[in-house]
Amino acid sequence: MFRNAEDIMIQSNNIDLCEMHSQGLEMLFYEYQDELLEGEAGEMFQFIEVYQMIDNIVNASLLSEFELKVYENPDMSLEELNKLYLSLSESYGIYYNRNIDELYTWVDVPHIFSSPCYYIGYATSAFSALDILTLSQKDRQEAIEKYMELTTLPTYAAYCEAIEYVELRDIFEKGVPAKIVQEAAGVLMEQ
Repeated sequence: MFRNAEDIMIQSNNIDLCEMHSQGLEMLFYEYQDELLEGEAGEMFQFIEVYQMIDNIVNASLLSEFELKVYENPDMSLEELNKLYLSLSESYGIYYNRNIDELYTWVDVPHIFSSPCYYIGYATSAFSALDILTLSQKDRQEAIEKYMELTTLPTYAAYCEAIEYVELRDIFEKGVPAKIVQEAAGVLMEQ
């Protein structure tokens, strides 16, 4: 808010951009987390921050695919919804007790009801935040400059326009998401 030139009373929000601000800053603090929490606790916190960012991508993608399938099939019964969610969870590598044939934990995600189709924004912004992290490992100053430039964009800026403007990688380009995740995993391995 401090760096945004818009009038706070009349601004509109692009939540994806706001999430990039939040998650990007978390990734820029990666370098200092072992100083904030000394010793093994700091190293563990560094690991968990990056791991959770990657895990957010998986969970947001799962929920988004679930939502899309539900909107494509609006007459599904509750049992069908629960079976679909279990099936999709397993396809994303999330396994549960093999004795269950339905999974209803999707109801615990309020976004599904209050902000339909919003949850994918956590995945797109997480990819960009990890892009900032991996860039910071190569050229910290450039990563900070890109992040700071992101914070000056009006909050109504579209996600794709924002990442293009600051020259982050286009996550919709084939192979880019996998490369970003591989590089982020490399950061964890260097630890």
